Amino acid sequence: MNYQEWLDNIQKLEQNQNDIKILEKLENEEINNDIQEMLVPKLQLLITKKTNYIISNLIKEIEIMYSDINQLDYSLVKFKKDVSFIYRLINLKQIPNNEQEYIKKKFKEDIEETYNILKKEADLIDYTGAFSQTITNNEYKWSD
Repeated sequence: MNYQEWLDNIQKLEQNQNDIKILEKLENEEINNDIQEMLVPKLQLLITKKTNYIISNLIKEIEIMYSDINQLDYSLVKFKKDVSFIYRLINLKQIPNNEQEYIKKKFKEDIEETYNILKKEADLIDYTGAFSQTITNNEYKWSD
């Protein structure tokens, strides 16, 4: 894949389309040292934008989520899918290992902080602990 094809695919993903086919195409691409240096900042920006988008989207839905436990469960499942998608982006071969580790660490901190905020809010709203337990049950399971 040439540089322009990479940019086109990154742009499609930036438009908040979690397209698995595009992701798989990017995952299957071999490292191209000629364009890697130019691609890494674009991929980092994509990951940052997508992370900010999913977190802000979840926060926007907070009032709706806490009005119904089923809505909370649905929103958290959707959030977990988005987290998984972004995590796969972070693991693209084009991103050097040292950069991946840094991005993973920051990403994990952001996601865990989001879950902590949700749990604190749930504890204020629901004294039975059902909402908090639903959040815990739907947390993303980190593999590393």
